[in-house]
Amino acid sequence: MSLVFAAVNARFSTGHYNALCNQQDARHSALCCNGTVVLPFMPWPAYSRWNRDELHAVWLYLRSLKSVSHRVPASSFTGAAANGKGSERGEAIFRSYCRTCHGDKGLGSPFTSVVLRDAAHNLNDTDLATFIREGLPGTAMPSFAKTLTQDQIEDVIQYFRSW
Repeated sequence: MSLVFAAVNARFSTGHYNALCNQQDARHSALCCNGTVVLPFMPWPAYSRWNRDELHAVWLYLRSLKSVSHRVPASSFTGAAANGKGSERGEAIFRSYCRTCHGDKGLGSPFTSVVLRDAAHNLNDTDLATFIREGLPGTAMPSFAKTLTQDQIEDVIQYFRSW
């Protein structure tokens, strides 16, 4: 994963990247081949805007490296994300998985042009749950169907409704 972050660092200014990495709770992330988001900091919005030549250059570089065999442990929640209920648990999950792209309380970040706080007020709970579960094709919003349970998704939506 550090290679991907090196590529992201090369793509953006050092100051911008360092500011993102210094955010509270910002961590590296991985998307398992089965679609599970295993850690909260998701860099793909940054490289989703790269052109074909930039992506190809990173692909060539990564292909030149020696393979490393390792296993990535499954994510596990602690604190309010594990033991909380309703919007309390929803906030903890949001802070882990959503805040990097959607900003504190859904106010936005450099990774999205959508202010979630405004969009969530215009959507019903069923549509929000679908967007979280399935992602948004053609955007940087990933599917969390294999990462969050339906109860966890509902708790995140309860947290949206507290804004």
